[in-house]
Amino acid sequence: MKIELIGENRFGITQEALTVITKHQLELSSMEVGAGHIYVDVPHLTEHNLPDVSSDLINIKGINAINVIDLLPNERRRFHLDALLANFPDPVFTIDATGSILSANAAAATPLGLTEIALEGMPIKDMLEGEYDITTTSPQRKQLQEVTLAGQPYLLELQSMQSINSSEDEGEGKNHSKKNNQNDNDNKQLAIQDCMLILHTPTRVGHHISKVQMGNIKGLNTIAGQSAAMLQVKDRAQQFASVHAPLLIQGETGTGKELFARAVHQASPWSSAAFLALNCAALPENLVESELFGYASGAFSGATRDGKPGLLELADGGTVFLDEIGEMSTYVQAKLLRFVQDGTFLRVGGKKEQKINVRLICATHRNLEQLVKEGLFREDLMYRLNVLNLTLPPLRERPEDILDLATLFIVRAANQIDCPTPSISTQAKTLLTSYAWPGNVRQLENLLFRTIAINKNKIIDANDLHLIGIADNTIINKAEPDNWKTAQIEFEKELLTRLYKHYPSTRKLAKRLEVSHTTIADKLRVYGITA
Repeated sequence: MKIELIGENRFGITQEALTVITKHQLELSSMEVGAGHIYVDVPHLTEHNLPDVSSDLINIKGINAINVIDLLPNERRRFHLDALLANFPDPVFTIDATGSILSANAAAATPLGLTEIALEGMPIKDMLEGEYDITTTSPQRKQLQEVTLAGQPYLLELQSMQSINSSEDEGEGKNHSKKNNQNDNDNKQLAIQDCMLILHTPTRVGHHISKVQMGNIKGLNTIAGQSAAMLQVKDRAQQFASVHAPLLIQGETGTGKELFARAVHQASPWSSAAFLALNCAALPENLVESELFGYASGAFSGATRDGKPGLLELADGGTVFLDEIGEMSTYVQAKLLRFVQDGTFLRVGGKKEQKINVRLICATHRNLEQLVKEGLFREDLMYRLNVLNLTLPPLRERPEDILDLATLFIVRAANQIDCPTPSISTQAKTLLTSYAWPGNVRQLENLLFRTIAINKNKIIDANDLHLIGIADNTIINKAEPDNWKTAQIEFEKELLTRLYKHYPSTRKLAKRLEVSHTTIADKLRVYGITA
């Protein structure tokens, strides 16, 4: 039976408790002492003799209560650690300096067909295959190394287990202190003892990277925009989400191609797997190839001795997003074509063929058909990637979304800058909705962020946007108007003509521009604007 004695933190109280246990001719199995607590494990203490023993213990000065417990604190801690390690999904070994296994968890033993106990004392080199190094010359964590356990690939993480020992004997320490008068910490060093090996599957590593990259994307419904054009695109994207086939997203710069790619992945049946992205325009050809396909040991100068898995391996079972696919070299295109055809590829400098299951989502702002005609993009690859297609509309074709997006970006910018959220004046709204936005949504977001950061006014006026330079860019280059009245007429006519396509009734257009129905009806009649 195990009991807990609660009382004062008094000198000698533990010895008195042990005297009582000895008096009753009981053997002590283990004991733990903490401030105000004494925990003892007495195997032959039973419900029959507990009252007599408790009576003597409670008479000890400072003992206030006695409780029967199931585990001593260190036993409970060890039990929880064992349960945690047993349920840890990655294989874990601890080894000594000679490379002999000290302990292992179930995830390490099960693939080998052994028990955790059976592994103890066996050489780790008999369990792991690959060119790895488990020697430690510093307590710092080593770079992930590729290994194989029971035929399965893993990335090995080496953690040194260390203790602090004195580096000098007492006499040397005194002499050293006299000479240099340094802090006592200088007389200590880290003595490396055993090591812990954690084996990560490439897909789990990719999943962790994906969690960091994904941000707050929760699905297609979280993408701002309720215009007919955007609703149609989101509906189509929702249909494509569950189809495991290549998806090509096209659209101008700043229309949100990567945003849609992430949302499609989140809406897919494999959303719990990794989503990893690669910008083909941001890296030279050789780096695009090695980042996408990985490389074997010693594949090129500067490569790690253990090789490195590429995004395709890390995202196995999930999604790889290739942004700016139109910038990919024809050499890498040929290698990608083979993967799209049969799901296999070779690492750079590798000889072993890899086969994985990954969904490809590609994006480009360029015309792939034109690139094919110019010989810059493979025609067969274009057809392979363009199985499913999404074309994102530019912002100028969905002006009814501009103010909703502006409101979202203003709130986001104000929170980031930590200032009150400003409102938008009617004149500023008109200016925002009448601009062509060649940079699309990204340009709108950046403009509003700069506006709030510079002005920090309670109201964003048209003049604030003028200061940023938006008004210097007109939709159509025109000659300067003759006078103020002509300029006003031209502006009204162009604005009403453009907005009437999206608000095809006088009442809807009046509500949109926040004026009376009569005013809009009169203007439409004067300018001869009809549906």
